[in-house]
Amino acid sequence: MNRLLGLVALLPAAAGASGGTWSVTGDMQTISGLNSAVLLQDGRVLAIGVIDWRRSVSETYDPNSGRWTPQGDLNRSRGGQTTTPLPDGRVLVAGGEATSPFNTSELFDPATGVWTLTGNLNVPRRYAQAALLPDGRVLVAGGINPSSILRDAEIYDPASGQWTITGSMVVSRWAFGMTSLQDGTVLAAGGSYDIDSSEVFDPSIGNWRQVGNMIEGSESGLFLLVDGRVLAVHGHTAELYQPQTESWRATAAPRNAASHTYAVLSDGRVLGSGSPFPALTSEIFDPLTEIWTETGPMQNYREFHSATLLDDGTVLAAGGRLEGPPCDPEGGCTYYPFRSAEIFTPE
Repeated sequence: MNRLLGLVALLPAAAGASGGTWSVTGDMQTISGLNSAVLLQDGRVLAIGVIDWRRSVSETYDPNSGRWTPQGDLNRSRGGQTTTPLPDGRVLVAGGEATSPFNTSELFDPATGVWTLTGNLNVPRRYAQAALLPDGRVLVAGGINPSSILRDAEIYDPASGQWTITGSMVVSRWAFGMTSLQDGTVLAAGGSYDIDSSEVFDPSIGNWRQVGNMIEGSESGLFLLVDGRVLAVHGHTAELYQPQTESWRATAAPRNAASHTYAVLSDGRVLGSGSPFPALTSEIFDPLTEIWTETGPMQNYREFHSATLLDDGTVLAAGGRLEGPPCDPEGGCTYYPFRSAEIFTPE
């Protein structure tokens, strides 16, 4: 780590910019590096991480104190699971186990900090996507398992704790984007190996149907805007999905799209944060002007972190990692995981 910090110290400070500022907050206690995070109904943030693929841990961040508190360990070691807050305040994680059978799911109770196993998925999967349906059930679709890339989809009912098979996607996908739309349907798009197709799931009939193709194949996430459109950001391009026409069109892309983590702000703008060494970049997309504006610099170099919108309109960026020296021509550079966290306050 000293070699990396030595290089960082030699770099000039980033110039100030409009749009918002970053400030340091408390470090995570048990999680270091990659993590998934969701907002709880009481305003805290739940983060989930894995230690050497042998143990999955969780902790919560309290915005009032700026501190993290360890919670119960998950019952299975997981990476590439789905994480979905439920209407009753619990949090559902599904699939993504480090070892077979890849089909378990469990629930976090914020009142007790305890994880409890619930019904098993019908299809083992990792790197699937999940979306909360209007009736409080959870749709999980796609992903991979040891034998194939998946089209299969299923729905979790919190009332029964069971999963039920529903209609399969038109296209097999993993590492794709999925989001609920304002009319209650669900949009899935892109995927690993440059998939450019997109499709919509109608929960009232349990079927998927194909809609317009993306301009570029993508592994990006999908971000629902307040006007109902959906933003997708690729490596160096971006596009918008128009639900009325079920089609995609190009829009402006951020400067460091490939390494950003995204969060939709309370005012409808989209924050992209994080970038590889030696930048401290974050940017904001305004859906009205379709222009990205650079914000003030982050406090720490990080990428592949979590970014969670808090109840007060600020954003918590936590963990992540940085790639840097020493480097090997064949094995690549060294990854440095982080426990640090910071808060973005928009202007």
